[in-house]
Amino acid sequence: MTRLPAAVLLHTTACGAHYDLLLADPTDAGGRLWAARVMQPPDRWARLGGLTLTPLPPHRPRYLAYTGPLTGGRGHIRRVDAGRHTPRRWARGLILTTLRLRNVRRELDLRLDRLGPACWRAVVLADRAVR
Repeated sequence: MTRLPAAVLLHTTACGAHYDLLLADPTDAGGRLWAARVMQPPDRWARLGGLTLTPLPPHRPRYLAYTGPLTGGRGHIRRVDAGRHTPRRWARGLILTTLRLRNVRRELDLRLDRLGPACWRAVVLADRAVR
């Protein structure tokens, strides 16, 4: 299975802060990233077991490593974690992938289901500590 890049960004705006989950999309020939807003920090995902995600437009690969201000008054981003994900199924409304992050030191099997145009649900199917 192919391991692809992933990152979690802390996105701070005038209205508050949230996290952006970025996953390299294996079906996008242009290399764009699948992206979703998550309110909880990544170190809580395994304990919560399930998360609500707000889909975002595809992101450019540069955001896997970028930290700094965003144009147009959209705030500031800081990468809080990065790693790899291994997609097992990647369809329009369903993603099954294994996410391994460096700072959290967890490997999570995730099921991402599209519930509607503005909502995805993430369920942690398995959670393993890694060294």
